[in-house]
Amino acid sequence: MIISKISTFQSREIGLRLKAIRKLLILSLKKVATGSDLTVASLKRLEEGKGNVHLINLLKLLTFYGVPVLEFFDFSKKLKDEKTFRANMINFHQEHDSDRHKILDTPIDLIDLIELRLLDLNLFREWVDVQTVDEYIRTAFGITYKNISGSLLTAIKNGWLISRKKHSDNAKARVNEYIIIDLKDTK
Repeated sequence: MIISKISTFQSREIGLRLKAIRKLLILSLKKVATGSDLTVASLKRLEEGKGNVHLINLLKLLTFYGVPVLEFFDFSKKLKDEKTFRANMINFHQEHDSDRHKILDTPIDLIDLIELRLLDLNLFREWVDVQTVDEYIRTAFGITYKNISGSLLTAIKNGWLISRKKHSDNAKARVNEYIIIDLKDTK
């Protein structure tokens, strides 16, 4: 009864908060769906604030994230930082003899890092090449990826980035550069 009275605005607020948590933890829809026993489609609908908010699905997500219900619904407070959120999630699952927090230990796919973190940072606000992306990721996240170009191509296919060819200063070769698609007309 209570859930059926959630307004469209509240559904959007719930969805935005759920997506913010997932972005904070840099977890793909698939990883969260697996960890929470939801389908990717159900999770996506919740995050987009579309359709009815089913209490059981929301509770599954909050349990997976280790977030108390009252804390989640206190929209006047900002989410905790990533380190604190991860620690709380791990503690919650350990206290409840669950190993679902171990999903945090799985490697972060580069395409997820691009979508959930890098697009929101200043990295792609200017034209950057693969080497710059690689250096940034190694410095900021301590991660080394083998096929950055492939993930950047996927980001282009997803409509997040565009690329252009540029002559390299140290050779006759041309290199690809990338920028966030929203800024293409301003550069």
